[in-house]
Amino acid sequence: MKITLLTTKLNLESGGGSNIALDLKARELKNMGFEVKVVVCLQQEKIPGHAPYQILVEEIKSTNPRKNLEEIENILKKHEKETDVYIVDGHFFIWGAALYKKNKGKSKVIVDLFSFLESANFFNENPVRFDIRRTIGLAIQRIWGRQFAKNHLRYIDFFTYTSPVIKKFYAKFGIREDQMALIPPFVDIETNPTFRHSESDDIGIIFVGRLSRYKGIELLLKAVALIPNKKINLDVIGDGPDRDRLGEIARKLNLTNIKWHGFVPRNKLHEYYEKATILVHPTIDPEPFGMSVLEGMKFGLPVITSENSGSAWLIGDGGLVFKNGNYKDLCNKILELCDNIELRREMGLKALERAKYFDYKKWADELKKIIVKLEQ
Repeated sequence: MKITLLTTKLNLESGGGSNIALDLKARELKNMGFEVKVVVCLQQEKIPGHAPYQILVEEIKSTNPRKNLEEIENILKKHEKETDVYIVDGHFFIWGAALYKKNKGKSKVIVDLFSFLESANFFNENPVRFDIRRTIGLAIQRIWGRQFAKNHLRYIDFFTYTSPVIKKFYAKFGIREDQMALIPPFVDIETNPTFRHSESDDIGIIFVGRLSRYKGIELLLKAVALIPNKKINLDVIGDGPDRDRLGEIARKLNLTNIKWHGFVPRNKLHEYYEKATILVHPTIDPEPFGMSVLEGMKFGLPVITSENSGSAWLIGDGGLVFKNGNYKDLCNKILELCDNIELRREMGLKALERAKYFDYKKWADELKKIIVKLEQ
């Protein structure tokens, strides 16, 4: 059987965790006996070399979901003779894939819902603020999406989602319960190190992710600033458009116990996880999943994250949850773990155990069952 994965980018050196998850998914599907290729549509970096599957590049001129429908449909039609089942990134390709199926596209289509639509931000409780033109554009996009969904999404063969918050979000577009199933991002859990637990009074907090407003790093800075007498060091791993603003906030808060490490290669990240005591993921938007959270859990790190998010579901009993957008509550949760060595140890062990639930081998088997059933 021939499987084609359709994605926006595939950068295995400096890309986010979703790139690594897609690569692992393609490799595992090939190991299962499928003929696999990946079609990349917005690639700017060099295509990865030495992949055990074929990688092709197609150009999409517009990133506006209301304007690239036919471009995506044409790409799917172009490759359908060599494709039995498509697996496409939902947030970008969902509407074009729906149009392809409505117009009698022959290949089966699985839409992987691993993130929210960008227009969802306009309706969030704590939305990222855009200028008026962008805000109006997102509102129009959301209204259009709901209307388009009513007439087209029923043609999609199947949907997979990464967490309950993603399922709840897309259910509002009319996707039925029996039309979707949980398939988390593919992560290799068996490579995790031996659990270690530091009982030192020196607390190392780590954040790993893109430095953008919706990640909530400002909340973390304000929370840490409320703990002047504690031996807390904060390591911020990552880069992004909010770096300069966050640096200015840290200076105004007189935070001298923070280190900005910028981008760190994936093969070096383990060094920072191993030294940390607590991982904080203070996302403002309801994080769909949280790849960096799962990576920290693999190292036995207890996690603090915001409520009503995919990351809150992800950690299970392996951490604490604070009120979304409330840096004082975040501060209290940090203090709770700082002051209780046994609680840190207990939650670290639970985080390590919870991480095993997400090992990709289990979910690869589930995905295979879905694919085979579609072709029966």
